[in-house]
Amino acid sequence: MARIPSPEQMLIEALQSLGLDRPPTKHIDQFTELGFPLPRQKAFLEELVENIFSALEMDEQARKDAWSNLREWCTFDVATAAHTWTHGASQRQVLWHLLAYAWVPGLARRLAFWSLAGARRGVPFDAGMPGGAFWFLPDWNPSGETVRLPMEGVLAWLLDLLGDQSLEHVAGALQREQAARKNMHALRTLQGWRLEGRLPQSAKVIDELFHDDAALDFLGSFDLPPKDEEQLGAAIAFVRRKGLTPELLEHEIPIRATRLQAILEGGAPAEDNHAFVLALAIRYAAPSMRSVRQRLRVARMSQDAYRRLQAALCGPGMAPGCAEPSQNRVLPLLALFQTVYNLTIQSFGQGETDEERDAWFESKIAPWDRADLLLSIMPSARGFGYRMLGARLTRRFMALGADESLPDLVPFGDEDQASATVLARIRMLEAEADENARIDRLRLAASLPPPALGQALDAERSYLVVSQIAVDGALSAHARLLAAARMHALAGSPTQRAGAQVAELALLADGPVPARSEDAQARIDSLLRELGVTDTQGPFRAPFLRFRARHRLALNDFEGAANDLREALQACLSHNHGPLREEIAKEGLATEVAMRGWVRKTQDFWYRHLVPPTWMTDARPSFEDMAVGCDDFFWAQLYQPYEGTEARTGQATTVLKDLLAESVALIQGADMHRLGSWLLQHEKQLRNLGMKDVRKDNLLLLWMKLLSNMERIVRRPVSLGALRPARAAPGTAMRRAIGVLVELWPEQAKAVDFKQQTPLMIAADDGDAGLAALLASRSDIDAQDYLGRTALHAAVTGGSVRCVGIVLDRNPDVSKVTVDEGQTALHTAVRFGNLKAVSLIADAFPCRLDTRNHAGKTPLETARALLADYDGWREFMRRQNRRSGSMEDFQAIVSRLDALSA
Repeated sequence: MARIPSPEQMLIEALQSLGLDRPPTKHIDQFTELGFPLPRQKAFLEELVENIFSALEMDEQARKDAWSNLREWCTFDVATAAHTWTHGASQRQVLWHLLAYAWVPGLARRLAFWSLAGARRGVPFDAGMPGGAFWFLPDWNPSGETVRLPMEGVLAWLLDLLGDQSLEHVAGALQREQAARKNMHALRTLQGWRLEGRLPQSAKVIDELFHDDAALDFLGSFDLPPKDEEQLGAAIAFVRRKGLTPELLEHEIPIRATRLQAILEGGAPAEDNHAFVLALAIRYAAPSMRSVRQRLRVARMSQDAYRRLQAALCGPGMAPGCAEPSQNRVLPLLALFQTVYNLTIQSFGQGETDEERDAWFESKIAPWDRADLLLSIMPSARGFGYRMLGARLTRRFMALGADESLPDLVPFGDEDQASATVLARIRMLEAEADENARIDRLRLAASLPPPALGQALDAERSYLVVSQIAVDGALSAHARLLAAARMHALAGSPTQRAGAQVAELALLADGPVPARSEDAQARIDSLLRELGVTDTQGPFRAPFLRFRARHRLALNDFEGAANDLREALQACLSHNHGPLREEIAKEGLATEVAMRGWVRKTQDFWYRHLVPPTWMTDARPSFEDMAVGCDDFFWAQLYQPYEGTEARTGQATTVLKDLLAESVALIQGADMHRLGSWLLQHEKQLRNLGMKDVRKDNLLLLWMKLLSNMERIVRRPVSLGALRPARAAPGTAMRRAIGVLVELWPEQAKAVDFKQQTPLMIAADDGDAGLAALLASRSDIDAQDYLGRTALHAAVTGGSVRCVGIVLDRNPDVSKVTVDEGQTALHTAVRFGNLKAVSLIADAFPCRLDTRNHAGKTPLETARALLADYDGWREFMRRQNRRSGSMEDFQAIVSRLDALSA
């Protein structure tokens, strides 16, 4: 069983390769399996990433760029995984294909972009390193016999710059000097790492050896003379002293050997001499301790990752220096990286715009690579390439046996070997094109009478081709059932038999109720028993459990269904099932909410698998909204009882609909006396209504929300040319009814809904001063909703100064802050540019003027910042469909708060 490694898992691997301290295993498991609550998951992720950035000593711009690249990478990776089934492929096969098809080309392209961006800013990430090699990767020359590992290359660079400082020389000549002892310790450690092929034990060892105050003498570095006329001579003398020939030097600086020969012989033009001096000064400059630490850490990370990849792909016994690509499967990946990286760098000289450079880049890719191996980085596939790649990988994994060897994907070796690899992939693409043509012919045949379709299916010998008809939701149920039957006949292994059973189950269990045959229940039960014998722990375990849960739901076994769905989601954590994980999470949350109402503590498990990951976006639906949506989904779509099984209804669905309809009819009649009698008649049901509904709405909350919606419709702008009706008061009768209800049952004013909203918050947010006055004295004035907002926050947001005053008259706790940004109601009033609200709150509670939000700003500092970026803030509020004050309002707010703070 195999799963595409998640971004969370890869971050942990990067942490280990850098030699940083690993979190406790329990926390790693929770993080990689999305076991933390979302705020903790986000904090853990950010801490890991910042630890990696700090270990690499990245500046602010580099961190920003890295975050952007990381989000882009992870978004593509997760989207690809959500479209990929790993079937019976081994973890080794999955890793090999993901490396070749996505990770290596994607990393090469992004690192090239990053390198170019750094060079444009004057801070290339490889300044001072040999210019003719990928110093941060194992150095493999296909014609060579060994592989030079990254640490060996970086150590050679560092020891070369340290110059002729043998241990004996340092110890003998300068033994009594403190600087010499430091040099000797550093040299001894570096030589030990190099001679013994060891990695630094941890990142801390590198820090301790090359701290900022380390006094190392870089005797092999080149010091550029200050006088221009002396620079060329000094540079040539340096090259000769080091014994560097033009052929050797062209691998150190970006100048060809022929030009170097002319420069060294004194026959080159002035511009070539100048370029030579500058390149030499950069390459052989004495590095800072920060640069030394960075290079060593990157080399350690790369080398550790190389060794672990080598063990995963080739087995644990292979020597790191093995230079035979047919055995060392990492080597073709290195060649692929270099090809994509170099081509990306070259593309930046091939046009003025990104579109022109992308077109040139893609034109240099062979057609078979554009359609296959390098599909993930094709600019023309941007935005949908993950779907195509997911389908391609699924096809590969479906055809692979777990014990099969890794296919050659990257051309390598001599011309015959490279040609054989390319031809094999071209034949594979041709075979897939032929399969696609046969699939299309069967789709056309699906519209023919059943005998003709049956003949077409009987003539097809490919299990894969027929399977695409069986799972095609656009085809008729009868055509899909015939295809599933043909899959049964063609199945040549237990896994293929399980696939045929799952295809038929999908049609029977997921299809609309009218499409089910009379014996659907018996057939589903039979298929589940067969599948349970065929594939209880294999690649179809998650679908099996999901369909068994659907079967149990149809028999009113909600508890059994919920348990099956939990097991199914766990099965998705060890195997890739395309979009099935999200579907299972939605059905699991829906089932539990239908049984128990929403309980965040026990149901957060489902929610975390339904929303975008924490590194992708902060804009995600709340748990409360998701739970309510899942409850609607359960009763409208998921729950489809078998014929003869008594259908259940939602805990309060029928009661809510009937009673709300009755109450609205009475309210429209404007007979408040009759309404009061009706309320008392149904008192037992109505006073406890909120406890039975997943939204936690009692009758007062329902009426409040109905009123809010009615008036929102009235306030909606009309189209051009239409006449705006005279302003009516559609809520007049509803307001009177709310007054009757509150007088009769005042405790309903203290109720909260599923978002912890009180009726007062709803009234204040609508700017309804009349209802706010009615409810304020009966409400918990300091109650906070799920975002931490109070009634005072709501009144400010609603824009009604009267509502603000009504709430302030109840002496609220103005220190209450929102959960996400730590905003007091005064901060909120400032953000809305509501001068009158700011004045009311600040005058009533001047002691709170120094309260800081989570950004560390007081209300006055917030006002100044918003005024400084007024146009940007106004545009932001517009996108949020929120009103904002004028520039004059913000200027007045600054003056007002400034005066109060003085």
